Amino acid sequence: MKNLIVLFSMMFLMSTQIFGQWEKVFFTDEFGDETNQSFEKQTVIGTFSNTATTNSECRYDIFKKENETEIRIYTYNDNHRESWSKGALGSSTIYIKSPSGTKDTLCGNFFDGIR
Repeated sequence: MKNLIVLFSMMFLMSTQIFGQWEKVFFTDEFGDETNQSFEKQTVIGTFSNTATTNSECRYDIFKKENETEIRIYTYNDNHRESWSKGALGSSTIYIKSPSGTKDTLCGNFFDGIR
């Protein structure tokens, strides 16, 4: 199930880089004031399927900064972020298929991150 979510996440990432609208957001300091450092953010609504559901709504929050990309996955489009089991953490190959049918692979790292 986690592999499918990652696969669909990367498909959305590829399609949003071509067609999407990225929002420039600034980091804030300890007082909540904007700094001069920024990142790009985009929210994509799509679907996911697993053994419990088919084509259920899913929200993907995508963050880009320099050479880093973070994808936060919210199945059923709720406020509970998808988490990874310890066995899923570490390096992995991510398979991507763009809307045009082009296939590619990326090396990725999975981690729980800061909640």
